[in-house]
Amino acid sequence: MEKLRDVLCNNAYDYDKRLVKKIQQVRSHEVELVELADFLTGAIGYVHRGLTTSKAKLQLIEKLREKSRYSLTKSTLVKEDKVNIFIWKGRTA
Repeated sequence: MEKLRDVLCNNAYDYDKRLVKKIQQVRSHEVELVELADFLTGAIGYVHRGLTTSKAKLQLIEKLREKSRYSLTKSTLVKEDKVNIFIWKGRTA
């Protein structure tokens, strides 16, 4: 874990290690915000893989689209206040 902290601090030019004070392993089901992030990442991943086998997941995705007014298939504008979705497309060989 200390190596990860070093890498994160160095990446942020935080050589005094003031920005990243602590890193710890957690079980995602025990930390609500991590669980929510897992849920949203899973929903967006489901959309982008073009899966349609789960009616329940499709209903949740439709509700997310309705409430957020995001397509979930495009990146949001960086200036969004509440949340940003960044769709990454790697280089093809």
